[in-house]
Amino acid sequence: MLLSPAKMKAIDWLSQVRETALPLSHARPYWVRSFQAGDKKAKPVPPLPPEQHPYCEFNMILQGSGQQFIGPERFARKAGDLMILGPGIPHYGLAKDGPLRAITVFFLPTLLFELGPEADGRRVLSRFTSSTPASRRLIRPPAALSRNMASYFGDMLLEFEKPKLGSELRFRALLGMALTELLRWEAKQRPEPQITTGAYDWAMIERVLSFMQLHYKEQIYVQDIARFAGLSQGRLQSTFRRAMGMSCMQYLRSYRITHACALLCLPGARVTEVAMEVGFETLSHFNLSFRKFCECSPSEYIRRRGRTLRAS
Repeated sequence: MLLSPAKMKAIDWLSQVRETALPLSHARPYWVRSFQAGDKKAKPVPPLPPEQHPYCEFNMILQGSGQQFIGPERFARKAGDLMILGPGIPHYGLAKDGPLRAITVFFLPTLLFELGPEADGRRVLSRFTSSTPASRRLIRPPAALSRNMASYFGDMLLEFEKPKLGSELRFRALLGMALTELLRWEAKQRPEPQITTGAYDWAMIERVLSFMQLHYKEQIYVQDIARFAGLSQGRLQSTFRRAMGMSCMQYLRSYRITHACALLCLPGARVTEVAMEVGFETLSHFNLSFRKFCECSPSEYIRRRGRTLRAS
C-alpha cells in the first residue's frame, strides 16, 4: 500500500522500499519511463511505490511539483528540476500540484563507459555512484539549461517509445549530450572539482562489471570474481560496494533478473529455460529472486506483459 502525503511525516517510508527490475540487458542497457498524474486529458500512470534498483537513474520533472525522498531526506521539487541516482539508493516521489509530468531514464552503469574515452565514462559514472549528500542529487539548473534538458529528455523518450533506424545511436548521443552539458555547467558553478573517481580503482570496477556481464550465465561466485580482479574477497566487496552502492553479488543477481525480464518478453518464453539461461542453479531460487525484484512471479510477469502488448 502506498503512503499518503499526510502519513509520510509519521511513517518510515523506507520500510516499504522494494527492489525493482526493468527489462534491461547488455544488448539493451537503457529504459525510459514517462510518468503523468493529475491530467484528465491523458491516461494517468498509477503512483509508484518506494523503490531502489541496480541502475543509474536520470530524472526530470517537466510540469507540476512534488516531494522527493532520497534515503532519509526529503526535498521539494518543481518543474525543471533534475535528479541523479546511482544503484541501490532508496527513493520515492509524491505529486503535489498537478498535473505532474516527469521522464526518467534508467541505464546500466556500463553504458557510461561506452559513451566516450575511459576517463570521461568513469568521471561521469562517479557523479551517479559516489557517496554524496542527497541534496547534491537534486539539481535546479537555470532556465536556459532546463529548456535544453527538457528537449533532451523528450527526444530520448521519443526514440525509446517509437524506435526506428538509428534510434539507439541517437539515444546514446542524446544521453551523452545531456550529461555533458549538465556536468560542464556544474563545473562552472564551483571552482573545485565536482566529479572525482573516488578512493577506488575504476578500471578494476569496469573490468569486474564486464566480467560479470560476460559470465552471468555461468555459476560464478564471489571467490571467482575476486580471483579475476586479483583481490581478496573482503577487499573486492568493500571496494565494489563503495563504488556501486551494492555488493558485487547483489549486482550480479540484479543483472541476471533484468536479463530474465528481457527474455520473458519474447514469444514462447518458458520460465525454467529462462532461469537456467540467466545463471540460476535452481528454479526455486530464480522464482524467489524474481519475486523480490518484480513483486510477481515470472509467470505472472509474462501474463502482464502480454496484456500490456495487446493494449498498446
